[in-house]
Amino acid sequence: MEGMQLVAEDYSTSDIIKAIQKCDTLFRTDTAKIAKILKRSSDLQTVKAVFDFLLSRVKYKLDVPGVQLARRPNRTLQEGRGDCKSFSLLAGSLLYNLGYDYSYRFVSYRPDPTPTHVYVIAHTKQGDVLVDGVWKIFNDQKPYRTKTDIRMKGLYIGATEDINIIRKKKRPQWRLTLIQANEMLLDPNLKGRRRRAWEGKRDMMRANLGYPKITGVAINGL
Repeated sequence: MEGMQLVAEDYSTSDIIKAIQKCDTLFRTDTAKIAKILKRSSDLQTVKAVFDFLLSRVKYKLDVPGVQLARRPNRTLQEGRGDCKSFSLLAGSLLYNLGYDYSYRFVSYRPDPTPTHVYVIAHTKQGDVLVDGVWKIFNDQKPYRTKTDIRMKGLYIGATEDINIIRKKKRPQWRLTLIQANEMLLDPNLKGRRRRAWEGKRDMMRANLGYPKITGVAINGL
C-alpha cells in the first residue's frame, strides 16, 4: 500500500488505539490552515462546522479486510474516503488546530467489550460535543454497551511569548528530526542497513518524546 507501513499483520484492539494516538500526535497539524476557515462565533457552531466539513469531504469506506490503516488527515482529504478511524483522526486534527481539547471514544455495541467503533468528543466551554462522521447526526451517538475515552490536548492559542515557552519545553529539535526520519523511511529505495539505521534513529527520538511504542497496524507516513 503506497504511503503506508504495515508494522505487523497480527494486531489487537490496543494496537489500533495506540496507532490512532500516535498518528494524531505526529500528523495533527496537517489541517492547520483549513481549520482557520471553520472558526465560528461560538464553540457549538465551530464544532458543527467541523462536523459538516467531514461529511462534505469524506465518504465512508471500510479498510481492506484483515488490514487496519491509521491514515494521516492529509491523506484522508486527498483520497476523500476512510473508515471511522480516518474520520476521527481528521476531526481530531481540526479540533486541535482550533484550540479545543478532545477525546477519542472507543465503543462496543455488543456484550463483548472489545471496541468496534471510534469517534471524537470536543471539550468546549459550552460543554462536550459529539462528532461522529459515520453516525451522521451532529452531537449525537449510537447507544453503546462499553466505552473507553482517550483525551488529547488542543493547540495552545495565546500570546506569542507563551507559545515560545511551551515549544521550548517540548524540545522542537526532536520533533523536527522525527519528522525528517519519518520522511526518510517513506523512501522505497531506502533498504537494508540504511533503513535499519533510520528506524533506530526514529525509535530513539520517539522514546525521547515519550511516545508509546506501536505494533500491529499501519500508520500512514511512518
